[in-house]
Amino acid sequence: MKTIKNLKAEEIRKSILQLAIQGKLVKQDSNDEPASELVKRIYEEKKKLISEGKIKKDKNESYIFKGEDNCYYEKIGKSEPVKLDDLPFDIPDTWTWVRINNYVQKVTDFVASGSFASLRENVKYYKTEEYALMVKTQDFQNDFTRDLTYTDKHGYNFLENSNLFGGELVLANVGSIGKIFIVPKLNKPMTLAPNSIMVRFFDEEHLPWFLYLFQSSFGLNTLLSISTATAIKKFNKTDFKTLLIPIPPLYEQLRIINKIKSFDHLIYEYNKYETKLTELESTFADKLKKSILQYAIEGKLVKQDPNDEPASVLLERIKVEKEKLIKEGKIKRDKNESYIYQGDDKNYYENLPSGWAVFRLNDFGLYKKGPFGSALTKAMFVKKQTPNCVKVYEQKNAIQHNANLGEYFISKEKYDDMKSFEVKPGDIIVSCAGTIGEVYRLPDDAPIGIINQALMKITMYDSSIADYFEIILYEALHNLSEKSKGTAIKNIAPFEILKPACVFIPPVNEQQRIIKKVSKLNDIILN
Repeated sequence: MKTIKNLKAEEIRKSILQLAIQGKLVKQDSNDEPASELVKRIYEEKKKLISEGKIKKDKNESYIFKGEDNCYYEKIGKSEPVKLDDLPFDIPDTWTWVRINNYVQKVTDFVASGSFASLRENVKYYKTEEYALMVKTQDFQNDFTRDLTYTDKHGYNFLENSNLFGGELVLANVGSIGKIFIVPKLNKPMTLAPNSIMVRFFDEEHLPWFLYLFQSSFGLNTLLSISTATAIKKFNKTDFKTLLIPIPPLYEQLRIINKIKSFDHLIYEYNKYETKLTELESTFADKLKKSILQYAIEGKLVKQDPNDEPASVLLERIKVEKEKLIKEGKIKRDKNESYIYQGDDKNYYENLPSGWAVFRLNDFGLYKKGPFGSALTKAMFVKKQTPNCVKVYEQKNAIQHNANLGEYFISKEKYDDMKSFEVKPGDIIVSCAGTIGEVYRLPDDAPIGIINQALMKITMYDSSIADYFEIILYEALHNLSEKSKGTAIKNIAPFEILKPACVFIPPVNEQQRIIKKVSKLNDIILN
């Protein structure tokens, strides 16, 4: 688990931005005007500009609102409203979702002024100063001091649709996806160069929120989601206009912006400290932790006790439990079931510590991947206050090791239909998408629930070894991932890759001694 000590400065900033865009960085104020009212005013302003002939009406204009069931709906043009089931994350009640094109005054690019042929004919490029500056993304990095490109007055007038006046946002939409800049006011004619998209707002107060939003991990991933999967990634303004973004009340936007700025100095100071760390220092702790876990699973971390019950006896108990479940029809017999034992020649197991045994991961419990696709959607969720409702466990429960996170619940009837995905205290959940391989055993006070699509669950045959199993499972997942370069275990599937993996298991008492030792050493490393 990462701590503040081993996070990079840029990762810390992205974490702050992610909290900001999800409404978790500052407190909501019930006195704030809801964001929906802000969006309504922008709609009215757009209608005014349309009536004045300054902008064109969008034939597929989208309007997003919250229904009586507390869910978001979208009405496009004259069509019937449609429920938005796959929103990226939950937002506070005073926030709203909106399509980019319905929040800003203008989204445009270089080719908005004509065909490629007409652009070649009418727009000339100069490397010496001419009438208008053609703004490129690299100009922001060079602080507009070198390698500038200009066009003449005719070219500037021809590019009227993409002229800049300062205070707009410019995003790279070819190659360097994620680069985003605020256009400075340079007191000279400016127009947009190719390979960028310009966004102009009704009020520059709205600009900082948009900037921080697209500097966050969510913003980058959103842009990548509409980018082509070719060698040079790119996206177009049409797809960009339709992206869904979260909008807070205007006053909360300002509080969030001030809060983010208050962290800038701290991040700067941390970055200076970070750069002073040598490569040896930065890699030593990670290598030490891996070495500790490796020693643990090889039986070299604590002394063996000849009085401990051998792990082979534990294996026999588990086999008895499996046979019982097979007879009860609760699980099926594995046609390729194997039994690993220590040979008389001891050649294969000659390096195993006394009392240890070899298990396959499949020997420890029942594995179950979360429901597929449409088997569980947001449309099926009910409010937390619904009688007899059942919790839906999400990936963040596994990643953050917290069983109480999340606000998704299903009805008792739906739970009965999805009983095979049930998890209860003592079960282990594993994150299977995005952040892959995080392992978390549900504590004794965890509510009974079901897993969603991004999780796998493991129900142990013998709970007495669950603590140690967490360690070896975590190591097995990451070892498989490294060996396969992330492909074979991309979604913890198929199970056939994971379950046959062999692991060494010590006696139960020795497991407890190892767990205590690992915990103690980890505390020393992290502190």
